[in-house]
Amino acid sequence: MTDVSTRIPELAAMIDHWSLVDALKGGTRSMRDAGKSYLPAFPHEDEDSYANRLKAATLLPAYAETVQQMAGRVFAKPLQLGQDVPDAIRKLFADIDREGRNLHVFARDVFEAALDYGVSYVLVDYSRVGDAQTGADMLSAGARPYCVHIRPRHVLGWKLYRQRLVQFRYIESVVEDDGEFGTKSVEQVRVIEPRRQRIFRIDKRGSWTLFDEVITSLEVVPVIPVYTNRTIQMLGSPPLMELAYLNVKHWQSQSDQDKSVRFARVRMIYASGLESDTKLTAAADSIIPLPQDAEIKVVQGSAESVAVGQDALTAMEDQMKIAGAKLLTRSVLSMSDIQAGDEKAREISRLAAMAEELEDALDQVLQLMANWIGAGEGGSVRIGADLNGAALNGSIKLNGSIKPDDIYKAVAAGLLSKQSAYERLTLLGVALDDVDWETEQARIGDQLPVM
Repeated sequence: MTDVSTRIPELAAMIDHWSLVDALKGGTRSMRDAGKSYLPAFPHEDEDSYANRLKAATLLPAYAETVQQMAGRVFAKPLQLGQDVPDAIRKLFADIDREGRNLHVFARDVFEAALDYGVSYVLVDYSRVGDAQTGADMLSAGARPYCVHIRPRHVLGWKLYRQRLVQFRYIESVVEDDGEFGTKSVEQVRVIEPRRQRIFRIDKRGSWTLFDEVITSLEVVPVIPVYTNRTIQMLGSPPLMELAYLNVKHWQSQSDQDKSVRFARVRMIYASGLESDTKLTAAADSIIPLPQDAEIKVVQGSAESVAVGQDALTAMEDQMKIAGAKLLTRSVLSMSDIQAGDEKAREISRLAAMAEELEDALDQVLQLMANWIGAGEGGSVRIGADLNGAALNGSIKLNGSIKPDDIYKAVAAGLLSKQSAYERLTLLGVALDDVDWETEQARIGDQLPVM
């Protein structure tokens, strides 16, 4: 027997993936908090030694920075609102979520979460004022539709009927007054169905019971999934999971390397042939008297092993760059002739395809907002950035052997345009990833000549 807070198996199976992503996005502190989950102890390593090693471990934020950079590419320019967006909807964009964020900022947050988890969700809700139920009632009472970003970890489940969403459950925390000056966070489960929403809270007996119910005017469940790597309807898988695994491997290897470096730096004195109670003073200005046949030696880690470890880390960092750059590589996607227009249009990057999914989701969000207030068609939104122009051709290889100097020489020899060079330098981390070529050209033009 399940209750309203039970997570469906499809979502429960994703917890391990989400936990890894969340730890990497949380940086060094979150990775340390995860302890042995991502930094196993060595065989026979005692707890104190492990604790000291964990405290010294630091994370190279390759995964988190890649996600932020990819989201930055998609939102490098403002969203373009279609002329078909009604004024009643357009005026809501400055505060789309009633938390002060405009549509551009809100959409970027949703898209970045979708890059992390493969999917994220937007609930189009409305503010309640008195007994208003219809769109006209809400407008006259000062109510309005607004968007709520629901992250996958908060989702508990859904029900489909003939591929149509008929129920959506998620857990949320609301802040309520606690006395005259205090506040408290209350956890509740919201169940959304056509024409109604129900809220469940834990009662004094520890059971989930109905707390509130609201009748709405919508004949649909106003929740839109935003996919970046769809697996089934309403669910996705993290598209950068291989990069995440590499980042964890680097976290572990960096800890190994740190220990190897410390061992190489610290010299340990080994003495043999001495009585057990012999006292020694080792200093630069002292002489150590030794009995006959006794000896003192220095044990020190190999500098060669340190170099090998550093080379392995560098190679791993190159692998992570390649794994992240794959979202920018053009490939032939499955499209109809009508969708593609021509054969060249079929070749788009995965990131550009994800942006198209986002556009479609935002159009559905606008339509739901229009449905709430009876505004007819909701209109359309387009991504402002040119992602296809910034994509890498699949025939060009990006690997660890390519250096900035190689790109500079190719430009000087006339084998590579400056724009192509700039795009490749962003992948190597030399140029700013969230600044497009047109903006950089303008900045170059504004520079004073170098004397």
